[in-house]
Amino acid sequence: MNLMVPTLWCKATLRQQIVLGNEVRHVGELVDLPYGVALQGLAQGVVGAIKDADEKHLEALHMLDIYGGDSWFPPHFQTIGRVKDYLAEAAKPEASK
Repeated sequence: MNLMVPTLWCKATLRQQIVLGNEVRHVGELVDLPYGVALQGLAQGVVGAIKDADEKHLEALHMLDIYGGDSWFPPHFQTIGRVKDYLAEAAKPEASK
């Protein structure tokens, strides 16, 4: 079972050097980030700006209405994935009863 919702991605410019995956990304570089991660980066000063921010904010609100907050983050951060893990665990027969 693979539960997840689509992730909203955006382009953001960096104010600090960061590591994304195995790659070092440099100040001023335009990178692809999940919308929620980009917002966190703005608040922390790691991200300088989100490209086409007004349009991206409207798109984010639309996705929030449809999919909830999970749509702003990558699948490994999505709470729907935790629900999947819970359901898989709950479906296991109890071994010690």
